[in-house]
Amino acid sequence: MNKSNMMGNNMINCRRASVEEAKAKCVEEMETLTLILGNPQQNSTSRKDSSWLRLKLKLCAKTASLVSLVLILFVATKGEGLLFLYDRSSPPNTTPISSAISSKEELKVHSLMKMCVGEEVAPIPSRFQNVYSKIPPEMGRAVGCGIDYFRSESEWIEKQQETSCSPTVDVYAWLVDKVNCFGEGYSLMTAYGELIHLLRDKALLHPNGTYIDDDFDTWITRPTLQMILNLEPYLWSNFGWSIRLFYSCDKSVVFAQLMPVCGHKYQKQMSKVNAQYPAIELYILQKVYRNGEGWRLRDNWGGNSFPLSWLVPARNYQYGTMNLQIPAQSEKILDCLYGNWHVFSKGHSRISLECKNRIKAGRH
Repeated sequence: MNKSNMMGNNMINCRRASVEEAKAKCVEEMETLTLILGNPQQNSTSRKDSSWLRLKLKLCAKTASLVSLVLILFVATKGEGLLFLYDRSSPPNTTPISSAISSKEELKVHSLMKMCVGEEVAPIPSRFQNVYSKIPPEMGRAVGCGIDYFRSESEWIEKQQETSCSPTVDVYAWLVDKVNCFGEGYSLMTAYGELIHLLRDKALLHPNGTYIDDDFDTWITRPTLQMILNLEPYLWSNFGWSIRLFYSCDKSVVFAQLMPVCGHKYQKQMSKVNAQYPAIELYILQKVYRNGEGWRLRDNWGGNSFPLSWLVPARNYQYGTMNLQIPAQSEKILDCLYGNWHVFSKGHSRISLECKNRIKAGRH
């Protein structure tokens, strides 16, 4: 079924529902249809389609009394497109990346979790449900104001006494498999140092099995962060791993770390994780708009931003048995962040950098 027919069927379903049901259904189904694909260059066909879609959305919004639904954009890209929804109450340039999943995964979150995990996962505390992850677009690097562990300190200490923890590579492989199962829009892209190791060294581990880096860097979308939070009870019970969140001063989640309980001292300080195995670091991407440049994706913790087409659609990269996600134009990203990344260096990525299509090699 093409996207236009899917949208039409969704709007009909919305109008048939009651007002309250329609509100929830319109929001859920429109966001489900969100697709982020490549370089947004409109043509005449896409402009006609966008007018039709806007009309359909207005009808649904009116029926549902949902005045905040005001716009659906369709942008054709080589036969594909970009659909995203924004709320009138928020500036368009602060809209977070929406989730897009294929038709077979258009299920409630718990059903999707059960399908991909194979069993029911325990409910999570309310403070970790529907987490907010958005900072003002004019900001560069987010300022951290606090940390919150998913687990209490007493739970942490008790777990350390009774469990052994799984290695990072095993947890990463399991997590990658689940995120791939969730569908398009649930991104867990290899980033920063790990992206260099994959493309330059073709490895994340030394030949003797030790880790090349002291953490695993990834870029994720906000829906992916929420899914990982929903998976924490499983990670806790089966792998001996948990998560802690970094908050900005306005209580927005700007960064997260997945870590093994083993060897980690419980402390609410913003720092790298010291534990038995390297942590998996989750850098949250936010979609921001720049006049003259269009839509970009910004890593809120590092402050670096990239043209949309540099990251999405993600490419598949086979590493052993893992089907990893890497950015669409990984080499451009590394050129911008590191300069000559083909040569080994102890230097780190630059921060608060706006990478553009024409770049100069930086320090490395």
